[in-house]
Amino acid sequence: MYHTIFFLVETKKIAIHHDGLRWIRIAKNMFYKNQLKKWLNTLYFGLNLNYILFLVICVTKKFIVVYNNW
Repeated sequence: MYHTIFFLVETKKIAIHHDGLRWIRIAKNMFYKNQLKKWLNTLYFGLNLNYILFLVICVTKKFIVVYNNW
């Protein structure tokens, strides 16, 4: 089961894609790297206290993709 978070640099929005079923757009002002990191850590810690997280961050010109193996 994979969770994919797309951080759109151009629109400064974060979308959560869960199993290709739904998108949630949040946190317009969390586009700085540190802010994004803190937000992601908070989100993952809050939602997955019992999981070990494996994160891979790929930075491109248009978006930042964060993969989290649940």
